[in-house]
Amino acid sequence: MNILLIEDNHALASAIRDVLSIYEIQICYTLEQAWNEIKNKYDLYIVDLHLPDGNGLDFIQYVREFSSVPVIVISNIHDEETILKSYSFLIDDYIEKPFRTAVFKAKIESLEKRTKKQQDNLIIHGIRLDVSCSKIRYLKEEADLSISECAILEKLFIAWPNALRTEQLKHFVFQKTGREMSDATFSARMSNLKKKILPFPFSMAGKRNSVYFLKFDEE
Repeated sequence: MNILLIEDNHALASAIRDVLSIYEIQICYTLEQAWNEIKNKYDLYIVDLHLPDGNGLDFIQYVREFSSVPVIVISNIHDEETILKSYSFLIDDYIEKPFRTAVFKAKIESLEKRTKKQQDNLIIHGIRLDVSCSKIRYLKEEADLSISECAILEKLFIAWPNALRTEQLKHFVFQKTGREMSDATFSARMSNLKKKILPFPFSMAGKRNSVYFLKFDEE
């Protein structure tokens, strides 16, 4: 698991890196450094709110525009308003400082197991997207997907019933594959994907090269 840790306290950042030594951790001590990492793929963001050059919530709010990657806040801000505002950005946990490193490690390990289980199999109305092997299944129907096609469906499954912009889908594909996708390539992938899911009781609706969402026959 790749983790981006945004924490300005060097001693605490080092302690967290030590206790989570089995993971790959990139440390940013400022928001500016964090913005420079935004295009890189991470499996978890650990974010302090009080940073020397801004508020960590600004970073979290931006991340949530295109990603559902887990976010954990670590903060010495204890007021209810800040905590509730943080959860409004769909964070996974708010850990108040000071905290016990053993408990902190256990929370990370639990989140990793839970997230992996959720991401490997996404199910809506009996339609199963198997992310681990890039397949979609429903009853006896099954279709193989390319990595890009699977990434597009994964993001739409996670976001359902909400719509996503083309830019959000393309960015998620980039996170999964490491390759930028042009508008023409994206359109071609979407056309192929729509053909592949024809036997299944759902479709991808929306406006071409603008927004997309999943529409299920049961709805």
